[in-house]
Amino acid sequence: MPDAESSIAAIAANPADDLPRLVFADWLEENGDPTRAGFIRDHVRLAKVPPGTDEYKTLFRRCADTLKANLPAWIKPACDAFGQPAEWRPGKGTSGQFPIVIKNEGGYPLYGLEFSRGLIDWVNLRLPNVRHPQAIDELFRLNPISRLSASLLMGAGEWESMASPRMRSVRQLHLWTGSFPETAEKLFASSALERVEQLSFNSPTIAQELIRSPMARRLLSLRVPPDIDLVSALHEFPLDDRLKQFTVIPLPPVPAAVRRRLRAREYGTAVELWSAVSRVSFRPTLKRLDLTRCGMTDDGLAAFARGEEWVRLQGLKLGGNLFGDTGWSDFCRGWRTPELTYLDASRNRLTDAGADMLSRSGMLKTLRVIDLRGNRIAGRGAVALARAVAEGKLNKLLLAGNPVGKRETATVKGLLGERTDLA
Repeated sequence: MPDAESSIAAIAANPADDLPRLVFADWLEENGDPTRAGFIRDHVRLAKVPPGTDEYKTLFRRCADTLKANLPAWIKPACDAFGQPAEWRPGKGTSGQFPIVIKNEGGYPLYGLEFSRGLIDWVNLRLPNVRHPQAIDELFRLNPISRLSASLLMGAGEWESMASPRMRSVRQLHLWTGSFPETAEKLFASSALERVEQLSFNSPTIAQELIRSPMARRLLSLRVPPDIDLVSALHEFPLDDRLKQFTVIPLPPVPAAVRRRLRAREYGTAVELWSAVSRVSFRPTLKRLDLTRCGMTDDGLAAFARGEEWVRLQGLKLGGNLFGDTGWSDFCRGWRTPELTYLDASRNRLTDAGADMLSRSGMLKTLRVIDLRGNRIAGRGAVALARAVAEGKLNKLLLAGNPVGKRETATVKGLLGERTDLA
């Protein structure tokens, strides 16, 4: 018969599997905690329901109300591990997850946590503030944590003292401050983090240590900020077939009126950055590239398109940037992606001319989803693009939020039917 600790261990060993969570919910109900059992079941169900549906709204509200009523008691063991009070501020839940920001005026180690599918799945730790290394072991014993955000402003010896074997449950690691090379070297080589598959960090110094570490050859996903020195350091990243996704972390949002006046360098990115991205060593293995809301202008997109061929890329996200038809023209003419099936260029400055360019591009031979929502495409461009893909294999053309007239909307609908969205 399982107990709480063995149930948590089973969940941590298979974080993507719902069955161990539901088994734990049964155990909780049988042992006098039906409220938490019900929350786990509802939250697991919520993760499978399409957002926006009536069922989703009902489940989300029930989960939120249950969590609010019980949160102090449910987070108390995690807070107790670090000797800090179970005080909290709720974050804004997204996609069924509930982020909790801990009140941290006293500089306590635990800064934030998040419930995912019924249990604490993510924690944000200030590692240098951990006074008793066994607190880390206790935190991971009590919770199936698969995502860890942590600062790295600490010595290598301090890290080694708190590297609990229970941290092997971590699959996603985010290092949000620090550039201590000796500490990074020890961390990337640590057996405590040998199951990390997704990594994000913000320091060129850390990049150099990562490249020399065994972790580099285990990663499936890598996320970095739009920093030219950091991206350039990744040109030495070891090339193999494991790394499948690369993300340039979005810049902080600024008002639209301000964005329209910004040049690339003022927004935090320069043409040189996009040229560097196009030359990363792991380019031949990538299947997904996410450059959402990174301040890319026309010149940046043109520099990016002049890069080498991305032979395995299947998904490309360029939404929320600053380019228009000029850079898009270079992209459509010069982009070489023989396996690209998903293209997101939403919330940019594309007009009818940009849609015309795409309608004549060789990319249409492989694309299955095109997202152009929130641009400036009017009737002529929308109709030209719809005609170009009407007889092809495209599954979805998303044009909502563009100034398409009623007559052209009817034409596009007539050509594509349910394969388009103009609402």
